Amino acid sequence: MKGYVRPVGTLRAAAAVSMGLQREEHEDNFLLDGKLLMPSQARGITADISVFELPEETYGGLFAVFDGMGGEESGEVAAYMCACEAAALRCNLRDCSPSAERMLIRSFFDSTDRKVSEKARELEASCVGSTGVMLWVREDQVTAANLGDSRSYRLRDGELRRLSHDHTPSQELVDAGVYTQEEMDSYPRSSAVSGFFGMAHIGRSVEPLIRSRFTGDSGDVYLLCSDGLTDMLTENRIREIMTACDRNPEDIARALVQAALDSGGEDNVTALVVCMV
Repeated sequence: MKGYVRPVGTLRAAAAVSMGLQREEHEDNFLLDGKLLMPSQARGITADISVFELPEETYGGLFAVFDGMGGEESGEVAAYMCACEAAALRCNLRDCSPSAERMLIRSFFDSTDRKVSEKARELEASCVGSTGVMLWVREDQVTAANLGDSRSYRLRDGELRRLSHDHTPSQELVDAGVYTQEEMDSYPRSSAVSGFFGMAHIGRSVEPLIRSRFTGDSGDVYLLCSDGLTDMLTENRIREIMTACDRNPEDIARALVQAALDSGGEDNVTALVVCMV
């Protein structure tokens, strides 16, 4: 339509996933503003890249990535539970006032932690859990939250900024001043995490990072990913790939996962990309 201007906050999004080259099951899941991996779909994921897209532009939404822990089917179950709970959170966020968003997101982390812990007791498993990272967009206002080592980034004007904060023993050493972030990033990353859904099962509470309602801008590109991506690629390489794909979410997500596979593909890989256009 002549004279039409998209409102700030119009989004395009896509997710790309792969089982990786050294795993026998896929334990990642995601929420693409209502779309998630059903168990039958997750079991069909192979090393080949699968891409999922939003069918059309949207004016906001909830996006998330979950990385299951526990091996065999336990990690898959935990990640799927988290994705289902996030889908319910999406409905609640769409109906709430902006002032209630942070409370609802915090409540999601606590209640999902309890439910995953209950599943761990039901399965009589010592380790059932999932890390998670999410992005909630309402018009031009953005909230990012995470638990564990799944990460979120924003690319703006060629600069990549990490929005999440790792909940890992190694990051705790950085926070305590024992190492700088640059020193720690140069070492191989450990798979150990100090924050995840399912911590109530071991008598601990979750402490997610929530960055509330910062302003997005046209041209921003957001990435949510599991550690299967960030273990394989440096942040500089991630920035190069995101910049080269010219704000096309499907192309960015696919290229990032392919690069992780080309670098060894040691774990399941999920890259979910949200472009604010």
